[in-house]
Order: sequence, then structure tokens, then C-alpha cells
Amino acid sequence: CAYNVVVWLGCIVPNYKFQIGQTVFLTASLVRNIPGGAYIVTKKLPEHNGEFEYRVRGVNEPYERVVRESELSGIAPAAVELGKEALPASSR
Repeated sequence: CAYNVVVWLGCIVPNYKFQIGQTVFLTASLVRNIPGGAYIVTKKLPEHNGEFEYRVRGVNEPYERVVRESELSGIAPAAVELGKEALPASSR
């Protein structure tokens, strides 16, 4: 399989990179008409074509999208340039 797994109590469990409720940053895609920016993970979806998918809601959008794990980052793009992780709004 193309993703990491964890062995827990003798069972192989998929290791999702992001958690429900986590703020993630989506890479913009002109082909798929997806604006980049901050999104909230609302649901973890099963692996599809060797990659996990998530249902996310944009902070400025009323609807949800399904995106691949490779399209997401847990670090804000501007923070990546500075070498720092993004802080939640409540801790700024």
C-alpha cells in the first residue's frame, strides 16, 4: 500500500496524516477549480487509488470538497517559507 500503517493490538490500522477538526491548507488547483487556502477536515475517507482522501470545508465556503491527502498540508504556505508551523487562530 502507498500509505503508512500502524499495528495496534495486532491489527493493521491506516495512519491518516490529518485529524477531524484540524485546520489544513489546500493547494490551489485551476484544473479542478479549487481555491487554495485554509480548510477544516470534516471526515476521513477510505484510501482511493493508493491514497487517503478527506472531506474538507473551506473557512470561507458553505460546502465541502473531497481532496487527496497529497493536496493538503498541515502548515500554512507562508509559514513554510519562514520554517514555522501555523498557529491556531486562538493562540495568535
